Amino acid sequence: MKIRSWLKYLFLLTVVSSVIYSCTVSSGMALSSSRKPYELAYKPFNVEAVAFNQFSSTTLYLNIDKSHLLYTRESSTLPFVAKFSLKVDTLKFSFNDTLKSDSDKLLKKDITFPSGADYLEIILTDNNRNVSEKTSVKVDDYLVWDLEKNSAIKAGSIETGKKIMIHSPGVDHWEVYLAHPTTSLPAPPFSGSRNPLDTVRARPFDHCDGKWTVVDGCQFLYNPETNRNLIINGRTADFPKSINVVDLINSTRYIATRAEYEKLQTAEHPKLALDEFWLKCGGNENKAKRLISTYYDRVEEANTFFSGMQEGWRTDRGMVHIVMGVPDMIRRFSWREVWIYGDEGTSNCIIYVFNKKSHDLDDNIFILDRNIAYRGSWDRMVTAWRNGRI
Repeated sequence: MKIRSWLKYLFLLTVVSSVIYSCTVSSGMALSSSRKPYELAYKPFNVEAVAFNQFSSTTLYLNIDKSHLLYTRESSTLPFVAKFSLKVDTLKFSFNDTLKSDSDKLLKKDITFPSGADYLEIILTDNNRNVSEKTSVKVDDYLVWDLEKNSAIKAGSIETGKKIMIHSPGVDHWEVYLAHPTTSLPAPPFSGSRNPLDTVRARPFDHCDGKWTVVDGCQFLYNPETNRNLIINGRTADFPKSINVVDLINSTRYIATRAEYEKLQTAEHPKLALDEFWLKCGGNENKAKRLISTYYDRVEEANTFFSGMQEGWRTDRGMVHIVMGVPDMIRRFSWREVWIYGDEGTSNCIIYVFNKKSHDLDDNIFILDRNIAYRGSWDRMVTAWRNGRI
């Protein structure tokens, strides 16, 4: 079967599957479609939100980068003020923030209200420029507190060495288990499937009373009396960005040849070698800069949206996102994602299907359905990167 014919066949299968799955979502399985769910440019605030429930009340903690808000003033004698509103399910709140030269770059807000929901739908609106961002926040029965910054933080990815306090009603101790996921990269879409995370298991490591210093690796904290647990993945200080030259080199593997990659890994002056690699791809300095910006922006997006035990850029979705770019359409189910490149129903349409995989240490694993038919389109895209045609 020719590649184009096979892709048509795959497309038809996906459409049929989508219809079948849509028939089952009426019982509570929601399907969402969005064109740009994994592109940071479509998230004007990139809000960090943490929700903590105790005693039938939920506290929502928000960290907002002030540079993403518009501060205006009504006259030259008045201060600059940001005006924004927050909708949490059916509740509405309004806030003003006056700009000061010595103020923190992060705007922190916490709101407590009666709620027993497992998830919160929040909409933040900058009223000065009429721009909104919608996000869903899971409500946890624990709260992770950054002792240095005196603020709530998400448990998923935390800087290694950071000192935290874990609050959870009725819990005074935690058993700590540690796992180190493989650093190997996913196989290309056209090759045999590998899932090295299948063999990753957490081993007994330590105990804590709530105070904890984050270490490298995946930390599974468990309280046997309440059966509560949380997972913390130790990350570098710059995460989700890639700034360290080692990280920058590692992530080039998707477009570098084996010989080029080995040369980068063993270079006496790695930064210079990396610059030469990108200059060769771009052909000139300006094109090389554009390639670098696009590539590492995608690495950051992959780390932001696809991370679990592994950094997001090391996952199947991260690999496809970095090389292929943002899909024209994504259909998201609770058990799978369908990424569509090109116009649906045409011979040039390429569809990637990722199936959710259960794992005790990671609820964000999606495995790509691999097939040899992807080889042509994948090789063309890698060649485009290497010739500066992105």
